[in-house]
Amino acid sequence: MADCVPPKEDKALASAQPRFSGYRIQEIRDWTPEADPHAAFLRSRVPLQPRIAALRETQADPSLDGHAQVMLMQADYGNAFFDTAMANDDFCNHALNFWGYVDYFSPWHGAATADTPSALYDPETSHWRNRGFEFGIVNIPNPAYTDAAHRNGVRSIGTIYFDPDFRPGLTFHETFLRDPDTNGYVILEKLVELAAYCGFDSYFLNQEEHGDDSEFKPFMAELTARGLYTQWYDQNSFYDEAKAAWLRDEANGQIHDSVFVNYEWSEDVDRSLNHAAATGVDPFDSLFFGVEACMGKLSGAHPSLADLPMLYAAGTRNPRGSVALFTPSDYYQMGLDEGLAATRGQGDPPLMQQEPYQWMVTERERMFFSGVRADPTRTGKQQGASRPEVGVDDASGWVGVADFTPERSVIGGTDFHSTFNTGHGMAWYDDGEVTGGQWGDIGSQSLLPSWQWWIDTDGARPGVDFDYGPWQPRRDASGREVEAPFFGIGAWFGGSSLVIHGDITATTTLRLFKTDLNIGGSTTARLTLRKSGAEDPAPGLLLVFADDPHTPVVVDLPVTSTSIGWTTVEVPLDRFAGRRLATIGLQFAPAVGYQVNVGQIAISSGAAAPAAPRGFELTAVYADRQLKAEWELAPFGDVDGYLLTAIGGDGSARHLYQGYAERAYAKRAPTDALVRYELRAIAKDGALSAPVTLTHDFAAFPSDLRIEEAPTASGLLVQAARPGLVDVRWDPAVDDRRRCRVSVALVDEPDPRLRGPFEVEVPLAVGQASVPVPVAEGHLFDLTLTPEGESTGIVVRGHTRDTVAAPLPLSDLELVDGALVVHSPSPRDWWKLRVTHVREDGSDVELLSVTRGDASNAGLQDPRPLTSLDGHLVVELTDYSGNLGTQPIPVAALSKG
Repeated sequence: MADCVPPKEDKALASAQPRFSGYRIQEIRDWTPEADPHAAFLRSRVPLQPRIAALRETQADPSLDGHAQVMLMQADYGNAFFDTAMANDDFCNHALNFWGYVDYFSPWHGAATADTPSALYDPETSHWRNRGFEFGIVNIPNPAYTDAAHRNGVRSIGTIYFDPDFRPGLTFHETFLRDPDTNGYVILEKLVELAAYCGFDSYFLNQEEHGDDSEFKPFMAELTARGLYTQWYDQNSFYDEAKAAWLRDEANGQIHDSVFVNYEWSEDVDRSLNHAAATGVDPFDSLFFGVEACMGKLSGAHPSLADLPMLYAAGTRNPRGSVALFTPSDYYQMGLDEGLAATRGQGDPPLMQQEPYQWMVTERERMFFSGVRADPTRTGKQQGASRPEVGVDDASGWVGVADFTPERSVIGGTDFHSTFNTGHGMAWYDDGEVTGGQWGDIGSQSLLPSWQWWIDTDGARPGVDFDYGPWQPRRDASGREVEAPFFGIGAWFGGSSLVIHGDITATTTLRLFKTDLNIGGSTTARLTLRKSGAEDPAPGLLLVFADDPHTPVVVDLPVTSTSIGWTTVEVPLDRFAGRRLATIGLQFAPAVGYQVNVGQIAISSGAAAPAAPRGFELTAVYADRQLKAEWELAPFGDVDGYLLTAIGGDGSARHLYQGYAERAYAKRAPTDALVRYELRAIAKDGALSAPVTLTHDFAAFPSDLRIEEAPTASGLLVQAARPGLVDVRWDPAVDDRRRCRVSVALVDEPDPRLRGPFEVEVPLAVGQASVPVPVAEGHLFDLTLTPEGESTGIVVRGHTRDTVAAPLPLSDLELVDGALVVHSPSPRDWWKLRVTHVREDGSDVELLSVTRGDASNAGLQDPRPLTSLDGHLVVELTDYSGNLGTQPIPVAALSKG
């Protein structure tokens, strides 16, 4: 499999771009939003949406009872271990398209710990594939993925991962630290706080470190009792007494909500189910049978994937317990290089990070979820199936997720809209016009079709796909450029539209959305279409109602035969008032060489457009085009999201943000002389509010604002050139006689009394300033230059000069039965650690010498026997900047475990 490489050039993350890292126990213990410079953007604000009741008659397979739940554990945008952003200008950020088959989503990839220098995972300067950096114990779900999950009724789960092979030096023993005043678990309180702040629902505990399990059970029982859904994994492949003891016991009560049964369960699945029945455990609520989807591939190379039908009840495709899908994206995304190795070779960067191969990733994902024929009505194992053009030589071993679980939906109430925006694109479109370049942000994803693709026809089956426009390149399995099977149009709004193309030889229906919408006297349907040929017939709107699900109704759309541009039509549905709409689709008449793009479908109750947003302000305008803005967040029941657009001096629009939150970050905003920013609220039916506007005049500020910087002694970082000062320069206007205020605020300092701002005032004409910043540790800061008479300033992001290595707290050292135990060092930026015992006779013994992330960390917390308990320890700690701190610590001062 291929590993993600860090984004480069235009895709490289900007200095203030929000991102998240992995957390050690020490970072969790000390975590506060104020100490995390990106915390405000790590919040999912979309509440978990309820799903509509099942209506079997409208399912792709009415025989499926839907009792089994599905957990999906896989990478989010990719398997990047570093600088994971919520959004970036990268079409290759994979966006999951199949939320309707999932009940729980959990990320599965390590994340480098906070403050890890990028030089340690730069493929051009390091041996990063050897993992010479440290993974965190806790990996929160990407907040953008949590937004998309919640919008679709899917719970989002953080991962707690203890494994000495992949997390060397980090053990679970430090998890159980108790507050001396309350006797409560310090880490548990922080895990609850972190989940509540970031907006995710659950924790998955992957415990592969052997130790005293009796400590973990009361800890996890309390976490579960605090209302967080929890699931537990170990390498036991059966639900037996040992595994049941992690679900509940007499001493702790309910410990976890559910357990993940390891992949060899198919050897005797009845044994697990019988034990559940005998002990009164509901296998749908509590047992998730693991499917190793990466190793299994679509060929069924792993028994857990090939043997999944062994879980089905006799004569049905209904599982007798719930299912956990482990890392299918590792196969359909990361495994693309392996699949094409014979014809294409290893990609550089990996093929999953190259635009011309995204269509293959999409097709492989569709085969995994909809069945290998990409048709949820024809699932199950298909003998001889293959798709060599997307690197799948054998697809005969997988049934498809749609084989055993019915599609689920949140589309209820009275209003709905979708623009078929998958959450990434080669361009951003507003009203069919390009307003932005390549991007990826699953937080902006529309509610997508419930089926890919449910087509009913007695003739040729047309092609259906998402259209990203003429800028999406395609290559075949050998690396040659090829044309798409349709003419690229792009989107009406967002990054993609739905395209139906090819010869249609008989009346054909395409079912799109599973719904439970109440139709009233003012309800209308709104569609935006674009035909590619003037004589092509317009599709009809297919409606299926809950009271007569076997009799679809087709509503004609008033599209003229000559209409070939984007056309929005609206049709009244008042004749169906009082009925519940269960399915929305399209019907097509026969045509040759047909293509129609659908930019939006909406059902509107006729409610008024939402009010314009309130409290809109620009919180940071950066000299290098980055931008941060905030506003008041309306309840999700009132608005579906917000749209932020910049209008340049020439009147051209630039898309900046779309999603549901009270703040936005933009990586590349316009820097014209005068820019107008427009913020709109989006209604549940897609209608837009009136805009609220702000302007920023870049001509009022000096140009080329820059921090004076220099490399640190380690060569791993770049920081302010001088200790205790931040030196800044700019190019002043010749005739500008104003003064300006230059202020520095530390953005990762938890104590507001120490955060600043630190300020000086100078004439703008001098073109430079030096701001005293009395800190010795390295801190992220924002420097803001505000000219006289301006209410806002211009900002640059930097690091203060780091001149000291934080000392190792005495609590990190422990004396246990005459041996020294060195816990994982508390300082966030520690890099190297050496501990020597200097005895009273003058001799010394080296006890420990490790480099963070190195394999030697595996023994970091092993007891180091002391030949005597006299003398002192010399602790030498080097931080990432290269500062060396030396501490003499009497052995007698150590706490005794």
